[in-house]
Amino acid sequence: MKRIKIEETDSWQKPIISISNNGTATKGNRYIVGGTPTDEFSGFITDSIVTYDGTAWLEDVPESGWVVYDLNQDLLLIFESNIWKNAITAAASVDTSNFNNNLSSADDTVQKALETIDDLTIGSGGGESGSGVNFDTVATPQDLDGLAQNTGDWAYVTNIAKHVVRLGSSWRQVGNLLILNTGAGNLYGEQAHYDASAISGLLDGEAVTTWDDLSGSGYNMTAVSTGAIYKTGIVNGYPVVRFSASSAHVMRIAAKAFANGTSDLLTVVVVIKAASNHTGGIISTRPSLTGFSLRYSSTTNLNYYHTSNGAAGNIAVTDQFNVVWFRRSAANAVVAGVNDTTNILSVAPTGFTASTDTWTQIGTESDGSALLNADMAELFIFESAPNDTVLGGIITDLKTKYAIT
Repeated sequence: MKRIKIEETDSWQKPIISISNNGTATKGNRYIVGGTPTDEFSGFITDSIVTYDGTAWLEDVPESGWVVYDLNQDLLLIFESNIWKNAITAAASVDTSNFNNNLSSADDTVQKALETIDDLTIGSGGGESGSGVNFDTVATPQDLDGLAQNTGDWAYVTNIAKHVVRLGSSWRQVGNLLILNTGAGNLYGEQAHYDASAISGLLDGEAVTTWDDLSGSGYNMTAVSTGAIYKTGIVNGYPVVRFSASSAHVMRIAAKAFANGTSDLLTVVVVIKAASNHTGGIISTRPSLTGFSLRYSSTTNLNYYHTSNGAAGNIAVTDQFNVVWFRRSAANAVVAGVNDTTNILSVAPTGFTASTDTWTQIGTESDGSALLNADMAELFIFESAPNDTVLGGIITDLKTKYAIT
């Protein structure tokens, strides 16, 4: 293989025209080779950079940390973990295996959308009966053109292992774990999203008096007293909100008692690390046997409760962060889980009774008992019951973000 001497030691590379399976042999033209090289690029390695010197194509295999500007996508790319990624977010990989030279203009729009972080997320409820939203699985991005093109529809693209959502005239890849809000209301009922990394203006160790809802619903969390504690760089470089079994740290979503109807659907997903030897409430609307709660019932066990009975969900490892979750898909049908472990509750809660409170409490049971001793990085609340594919996508993305094994 002939190396490009002037480029081979430089991490910052000259711009490329595009990612492509074939190119135009004009002196100075540069490309990243796509997943199925053909014609001019036959025999070249996918993801390598090729340059035409006026006589022949010269190929250079990138090294980790190389950065190049893609003129076609108007995007700065970085080569990490053997793939090209969006260098700005370092989160959205450019999957060159899906590029080919037979894309129509519409397909090209789909491709560009799929390779861009767009501050959207896996929402909830895609595919539920009666949601008015379609959920489909397709093999490749090109197959999206065969689907109905309705805003809000979801699809899962198997060969890139990504969820996409239809917005306006294009399909968009899910990214950054922000909940989808169309500006005309959420597609899947009421929801809320809290991310410690979105808290601004605080130094390490300062009190969190307000934790803003990122979903657009406006359900900001406020301190009942002085507030939980903001701690930086705790989990995979991200900050957390620390609850230290103190009444001063309790937070409240004052404007909303979530899922307070007897048939309301509810899903909660939280990234959390419990301190050892404690019990405590994570989220609750449950004073005097009304409403619901998710709490640690012992050092290692989680309980979901409503009315007078609950059940141990799954064993939570106390010395690491976990994605803890539950989904209530009918009045008394509840599944709880930790990371990828899922169990139907051994004792099914019965007879849901609406809470007598008008708020949702974070860091304790709703009546102020069972104070939480844990670090919380991110929290999602949906008044819906996302199917296994969508819920699994949320869990997987959170595990990746926080390096949870």
